[in-house]
Amino acid sequence: MKSIFAVLTIATLLVSCQKTWPPAPQKPNPIPNKPEMEYSDVNIEIKRGKSLLIDADKNGTKDILFSTQLVGDPLYQQDKLQFFVQGAQYTYFLMGADETSPIYNKTELIPIDNQSQHTWFDISFEILAEKVTPVTGDIFWKGQWKNASKKYYGFQVKRNDKFYLGWLEMSFSIQEEKLTIHRLAISKVANKDITAGG
Repeated sequence: MKSIFAVLTIATLLVSCQKTWPPAPQKPNPIPNKPEMEYSDVNIEIKRGKSLLIDADKNGTKDILFSTQLVGDPLYQQDKLQFFVQGAQYTYFLMGADETSPIYNKTELIPIDNQSQHTWFDISFEILAEKVTPVTGDIFWKGQWKNASKKYYGFQVKRNDKFYLGWLEMSFSIQEEKLTIHRLAISKVANKDITAGG
């Protein structure tokens, strides 16, 4: 009986004196390779009656048009000042069923592939923001970019059957009625996801 008690006492002391070791470090998740990007400062303001054509990949062909247009809507008795973006052939925007592209925050992933709600289309057209002046009632603004401040618009350029992703950093001011294109960047590596602002 004494020997059983002694064995239990020693076992208890050994268990209570064991050092607790920290868990073995896990292998960190690999950081995905960021494709090398080519950056350009634009710093152009688009106001009523102004336009901007951009050669995003600097190959001598204009890829993206920013401009404004005045539209009279007799059905709803409204006049509209629209700020829009349009892609040329072989320039693609990620468009949804409502004919708008996602607005990206800095560091968000811009995918090379189609998404569940959006598909890459070339020769796309999108109204970014519009000022609506009704015959009766107050003036109001519509469009998902109407309050944007340094947000990102994704695009793809097709060159030699390869796709190069890019982004445009843009802001909109209702008070000044202007769209500002701050910067753009385009990947130097084909068929790779990129991060907005990265």
